[in-house]
Amino acid sequence: MDEQNEIQDPQDQPEGASDLQSGATSVESEEVAVAAGATATTQGEHPGALPESGNATSEDAPEPPTTPQENVGATRAHMPEDAAATTPQGAKKGYTRKPWVKPEISEARSRAARASQEAYKRNKTVGPAVLLARHRHEEKELQEWIEELRQHIAQHPEIYRTPNFDAWTFLAYGHDILSAAIWNRKSIDHVDPSNQDLFLWDDNQLPEEEQQYIHFYLAEAAGQMCGLGRQVHLTEPLVKFLVKVLNTVKRDYFQKNPEGKFTREEVADCLQELDLRKQGVDTFDPWPEHPRKKLGWELDLSIFPPDLKEAYLKFATDRTPLTVMQQREYMEICLQQPDLPDYMRKDYEDFLRTPRTEPKEERHDDPMTKQLSASYVPPATVDYSDLPQDALGYLRNGRR
Repeated sequence: MDEQNEIQDPQDQPEGASDLQSGATSVESEEVAVAAGATATTQGEHPGALPESGNATSEDAPEPPTTPQENVGATRAHMPEDAAATTPQGAKKGYTRKPWVKPEISEARSRAARASQEAYKRNKTVGPAVLLARHRHEEKELQEWIEELRQHIAQHPEIYRTPNFDAWTFLAYGHDILSAAIWNRKSIDHVDPSNQDLFLWDDNQLPEEEQQYIHFYLAEAAGQMCGLGRQVHLTEPLVKFLVKVLNTVKRDYFQKNPEGKFTREEVADCLQELDLRKQGVDTFDPWPEHPRKKLGWELDLSIFPPDLKEAYLKFATDRTPLTVMQQREYMEICLQQPDLPDYMRKDYEDFLRTPRTEPKEERHDDPMTKQLSASYVPPATVDYSDLPQDALGYLRNGRR
């Protein structure tokens, strides 16, 4: 009892003994917490779980740390002595880097995060203007390239004088396709045909730089360009231009939209043409020349007299009617044509059977018409002298 009194009486203890005792108590509590955590880990249970034996009670289980200070103490018991918490440069006030995070890795991540935030702000503010300026610059370069190709074609008559090769249509299709790729326009092949007019009308109301759709079928335009390129031996600049267009169509439209509503035959033709042109193959394959077919009956004006020819041309242009005699002369000449259709020949023969006189105006003798015409008196011959003054005033001035 005396010994217990001596320990419990703080006045009898030497100076500083209470501090040592409190420090030893905190160390013992940390060791108990660590031992409890290790035991729970080996058994696959929570560090504060009770033992599996039935005799154990809640008093036998070690108390888990309940304060942040005790958690930190338990964690630091596993850290090396030289590991110390540091504050990274430029961090917020009160922030302390965890001891297990390397300073160089943390600073690299911070720099990357700051760069990402700056890039996001720059893209939101300056990005649209920079993108618009780039598109305009690319459009200007495309216009200059097209002008160079126009001059190149003008210097090669064997190209633009080829019957089945329309050089200006070839360049126009290429320019429209490349320009659509520059401005990221969508293909109208994906739009429902029943709504195409509405889409195009709304799109035409916007400025050219803000339009969102291509106003033609992309696959068919590229296929038509390939067909024109096979009608003549293309020079090296024109082959380069064709390859550029087909590459753009393949990369920006065919590959990005493999399930699109493109014409499959045209797509296959474009891809085959691109592969052959890249290999340096000249795909010269002109369209066959079909014999010219007559589109109905053709009138030969060379056999017409000069006055009748002049009158017929006025009738064809200004719809000036021919006289009856001119019509008869015209029909007599047409009947001499061997390829005159049968229905026209019959009509002309029936007309020529009529007498050769000018038609007179037909008048119908109606008794009622004769009676009305006989009783009609022109207004200028009416005598108003017998009317009273009030009636004359009404006729002159109307109702007042």
